Amino acid sequence: MRAIISRTLFLVAGFSISLSLLAGCSKKTAFDESKLKPVATAFGFTIGEKAPDGTEEVSSINDTPPFSTVFLMRTSDGKICEIAGMGVVEGNDLRDAKQRLISILAEKYGARPAIPVERHIQIGAEDYYFGTTNRPAHLMITDNKTNAFLQLEYFDRDLLDAFHQEQDDKDKADDAKQKAALSHGL
Repeated sequence: MRAIISRTLFLVAGFSISLSLLAGCSKKTAFDESKLKPVATAFGFTIGEKAPDGTEEVSSINDTPPFSTVFLMRTSDGKICEIAGMGVVEGNDLRDAKQRLISILAEKYGARPAIPVERHIQIGAEDYYFGTTNRPAHLMITDNKTNAFLQLEYFDRDLLDAFHQEQDDKDKADDAKQKAALSHGL
């Protein structure tokens, strides 16, 4: 009986501490975005410009460790709307790599709190944000105990919204064609 009471008190005490922490976290602090710089270039590419002819959507890189792969998203007119670098760091090197990346990105673009209406949710990942609201960099680190996966995204929110709208329109047109073909055959 005594063990049940002490567990109950611990749970209640833990609950009240959690509520206090949540209440403290919900207080908004003023953030001055004017000190931040918009992202523009990464991994040899420039957001808002067309990639050179022959550039693949996914390519290997070896000049920007720990990143080994770069992924480009482009609007229908060829403008780059997102540049993402991906790589893996072995467990012993994670702390140093993480500190180096955060330091460089904060110095270059300025660190910021999370961006409202976040596009990506990856459970278990550490998220860091840099740059302006419309042109941010987002670093995600997923620690897998023996190694860690790093993903660094640079994007233009307006161009990315246009890209997603284009994709939605294309999907709707494809659905309409498939329905028309199906109804014609029935």
